Amino acid sequence: MSEQEKCHSILARIFAFHDGELEESEAAEIREHLLGCEPCLGHFEVERAMRALIRRSCQEKAPESLLARIKGQFTPDFA
Repeated sequence: MSEQEKCHSILARIFAFHDGELEESEAAEIREHLLGCEPCLGHFEVERAMRALIRRSCQEKAPESLLARIKGQFTPDFA
């Protein structure tokens, strides 16, 4: 397998790796590859940062004024 094919194989499984969905042998293969491949490690780091940002964003509560405006979009106006 060429290095390019190896990287493609690793990156195709990076989401499952982040989610802890891989067998330990596959996870170990990915960890080992990331230690020696700067481009793949970069993709991994971007994905990790993105997940952290999403996790933080999902913990914030929307302001009541925004919630009221959104609810108003779904409530029929019978005035």
